[in-house]
Amino acid sequence: MATDKQAITRRTFLGSSLAASGAFASLGSQGQEASAPEIKLTAAHVAAVNRQRHIVVQFDAHTEMGMDIDQWLAYRFNYADEPGSQIDSLWWDIGAFGNAVYPSKVLEPFAHEGLVKWWDQGIDWVERIVGECRKREIESFWHHRICEVETLTQGVGANRETPHPLKVSHPDWILKTWWKHGLLNLANPEVRDYKLRVLREVAENYDFDGMQLDFARHIPVLPPGQQWELRDHVTDLMRRMRMMLLEVGEKRGQPFLFAAKVPRTLEGCRVDGFDVARWAQEGLVDIFTLGTRALEVDIAAYREIVAGRNIKLQPCFDDHHTSDAYQYPPVELFRGTFGNWWQQGADSVYTFNWSNAAPEVCKAVGARPGPESQRQA
Repeated sequence: MATDKQAITRRTFLGSSLAASGAFASLGSQGQEASAPEIKLTAAHVAAVNRQRHIVVQFDAHTEMGMDIDQWLAYRFNYADEPGSQIDSLWWDIGAFGNAVYPSKVLEPFAHEGLVKWWDQGIDWVERIVGECRKREIESFWHHRICEVETLTQGVGANRETPHPLKVSHPDWILKTWWKHGLLNLANPEVRDYKLRVLREVAENYDFDGMQLDFARHIPVLPPGQQWELRDHVTDLMRRMRMMLLEVGEKRGQPFLFAAKVPRTLEGCRVDGFDVARWAQEGLVDIFTLGTRALEVDIAAYREIVAGRNIKLQPCFDDHHTSDAYQYPPVELFRGTFGNWWQQGADSVYTFNWSNAAPEVCKAVGARPGPESQRQA
């Protein structure tokens, strides 16, 4: 673990030097060497990977909780329900900052007032979300930020000055970085074991079509300056996640797809310790989501590393967190950007932090509306 004197800023770690070139052996949960698993995909799994995805929408859906659940669902599915909508897949970013938004034996509950109100009514909103996607024949994924910056245990936006109890009880799990309470260190085998326990519970309890690990949202996940040197620790997590999801899929008789959200370039992946070429070579993922905030995504380079493999590529446009300001560009920018990505060979396009519904629907539920240029159809 880094000492306080080794603590660095966001800018510093982004400029970290690329680490040594030699590849370490892949490490199992207890640190022993582990060989690459043999990945065998069923015909049903391959067909699920190849299903149509025009537009994939990632929902950061922690707002307006506690209202009438049917009204909430109508709000969240408003754009997907519009005639002519090309939204084929909804990816739910509702992991709640290290606490559970569902009945859990692994995590403490996310004690949000509105969520507790639903629980008291006997409503499992995660189950309802999956069911509503099934009803509409829309694919659904559980999206998991591999590292979270929030510290709260009660309500959105509260208690940011107090470290999460997990970080207090396990200081050896934490990297001291730009985030004052630190981020989880995937070089620690106990952290990887913990992540597997958390995500196995979700996979076994809910009928999602797939799961995504987000490696692009908050970094680093490995000690700064050693990311490439320690890359096999992340690959170990990817292998174990892949095998776990294949096991769950086999037991339920339905494929469980696996995606990874990664930096927009291969160089960025190298800096952060993500051996995406190896992940592709070993068949550890079905989908790469590329980038999170950039208009320029190196689709061609990713296309080279997935050549000959049934791995889909989908660049991401985050409309809220932009590199120059929080702003909403005109619809012409969206058309140009998405058209450019399609021409470069993207299999789908992916939106994050867009409005969920038309302005009049947002107004009715008291939600922040996006401009009409954000319509997801």
